[in-house]
Amino acid sequence: MMSDKFPMKSVSEALEDSLRASPGLLKRNSATVAAARSLALLIDDQAVQVSEGGRFDNTVFPTFLKFCEALGLTMEKKPDAKKPAEPKKPASKMDKFKGLKVV
Repeated sequence: MMSDKFPMKSVSEALEDSLRASPGLLKRNSATVAAARSLALLIDDQAVQVSEGGRFDNTVFPTFLKFCEALGLTMEKKPDAKKPAEPKKPASKMDKFKGLKVV
């Protein structure tokens, strides 16, 4: 069940889980990790403020996801298997000419 694998957590807690599960992160990623942590805390704080009737900054989520992407923490999109193949263009006169064989 999905909820067993991903229990309800704050964004900060979930980020820490993701960071622990990412062995490829290096010391040079420290600033990006710090920025992602700051944004996670901001998101968690905003969730409380919104529930209390405060305003919500909708730019924090996409920015946070960009930092996660930079750290390799986001899923890669899988190609859509049901997407139809693009139709072939009809051959131009030049293409037909190029295909002729000299005898």
